[in-house]
Amino acid sequence: LKSTLKGYAPSVWTQQLTGRWSPGLLTAKVSGLKVRLEHISFNSRYAETPPLHCVCLLLQRGAGRIFMPDATQELHPGDELLFAGRESARIEIAWTLTEPDMVIANASGKMPPRGALFRWLQQRKSRSLNSG
Repeated sequence: LKSTLKGYAPSVWTQQLTGRWSPGLLTAKVSGLKVRLEHISFNSRYAETPPLHCVCLLLQRGAGRIFMPDATQELHPGDELLFAGRESARIEIAWTLTEPDMVIANASGKMPPRGALFRWLQQRKSRSLNSG
């Protein structure tokens, strides 16, 4: 934590993956993608960016608890995370979780098409590739 904060005082917060914080996780699950902790732990607004200045201290899923979960830990709707880090990290994680396209892009490595026309074109292209 000391090396992550680099002299800054930590903020501590919980992030529940429910309600408005879970649409990206639900969309990813329907698409067959697995969202891991590392997919929400960097600044999604930039292509090349280091991890956010925070550490996940606890992942709680139902009655189970995982202390200091690994970055590859898969996340599920309903999980609750406890973080310590800079306030800017909290803001970036919240932004990523409320933007389903960002969660999908982070988990798949590809930005999904935005807008109805582009989604329709992609579906049409996928169907033609699968049928031929």
